[in-house]
Amino acid sequence: MDADGKPADASCSLYAQEKLYLKQLEQEGLLKAEEHHVIKTKDFDVYGKLRQEKPFVKSTVKSQAQSELNEKFITTECITDRRVKVSSMANR
Repeated sequence: MDADGKPADASCSLYAQEKLYLKQLEQEGLLKAEEHHVIKTKDFDVYGKLRQEKPFVKSTVKSQAQSELNEKFITTECITDRRVKVSSMANR
């Protein structure tokens, strides 16, 4: 088919046939690029298939968890001294 949508004759010049062929290649390239751009969105998985709809789960940020002291940490870790020793800061 030529640019007008008519079937291409064998009587077309080689230049016209090559021009038509290059135009078709360019259009195919643009379509592939557009398809690639569409597939690389959040709606598609890594295999290029549409993602399945997942049920909406309530955010855990809004949960009302009870806060409590970490007694184990307080009794063991907080007692130890965290200061840096002077000998470890000496020039080597």
